[in-house]
Amino acid sequence: MRKLDAVGKEAEHERRSRLTEAADPEPLIRTLRRLRSDLIIIARTAAEPMAEPCRKPLEASLAEITAATGSFFRATGEALASGRDPPAPTAVFGAFDGYAAAMAELRRSGLTQALPGEEAGRIFALGFALDQLRGHVQDLMSRAGELADGGGTKKENA
Repeated sequence: MRKLDAVGKEAEHERRSRLTEAADPEPLIRTLRRLRSDLIIIARTAAEPMAEPCRKPLEASLAEITAATGSFFRATGEALASGRDPPAPTAVFGAFDGYAAAMAELRRSGLTQALPGEEAGRIFALGFALDQLRGHVQDLMSRAGELADGGGTKKENA
């Protein structure tokens, strides 16, 4: 994040000096900070194994989220590096929808009610963090699209 902040400051200096017409990277940097916070919360909730009765119903959807977001983040990074439009997060949102459906079924089954408070709290904290992540993935796509649309250096008048 320090390197990213340094790049952001350098880009701001170039924009103020009118050396570039590139889009402001600060909104992207803010989004990346939010994503980092989401991932930290997810890592903390996943530090201990999930309670057995809940693990099985959520395992496949969590694995799908992991794979889809990883692919999306890599593809978005490549798009940013090359100045292309970011990929659509269709697979990521499908994975989040799958998790939401699995979680709704878990609630309907009553398995979460039988859990100790700390276990249930971790499961619901994970759900909250995933909801935040979903919104920030959408924001990342928008911010990366802005940079792709507004990229480039200022051309000199001929």
